[in-house]
Amino acid sequence: MRICADCKKTEKYTSRNGREYSYCKECRNAQSRKRRLKNIAHCRKVEAAWQKSNRPRLSEYVRQRNKKARRELLNRFGSTCRRCGFCDARALQIDHINGGGNKERQGNFMGFYRRLRVLKDEELHLNYQLLCANCNWIKRAEKGEVRIKNDYD
Repeated sequence: MRICADCKKTEKYTSRNGREYSYCKECRNAQSRKRRLKNIAHCRKVEAAWQKSNRPRLSEYVRQRNKKARRELLNRFGSTCRRCGFCDARALQIDHINGGGNKERQGNFMGFYRRLRVLKDEELHLNYQLLCANCNWIKRAEKGEVRIKNDYD
């Protein structure tokens, strides 16, 4: 048992390799954040170098994470188009019910799927709907969200 040097909690503070720490996890995390903020330029430089040397690995990780998040969201919406009942996941799109998706993306730095994953079901279904690609474009044309000239009417 050790006493944390900062907060004075008495617990056993050990790492995965069995080494004992002088600080509890919360205090170590706080120290890490302070150190990072103090040396932010160096940390960004190191992160950029790591990302550059691990680009394929990082890209694959992000791709898999987004696929998983998309599958989870489709399941939360029921995996069918709200208008016509189409159920092929390759053509299903998450649509903003009241438009404004571009403004939302510009104002938020969190990724789209990640942001939607944290929303509660009630909030999700109030602001978003699942539409197939055809129904989504038809809705956009009906609401005047499309900037192209419609010669088919």
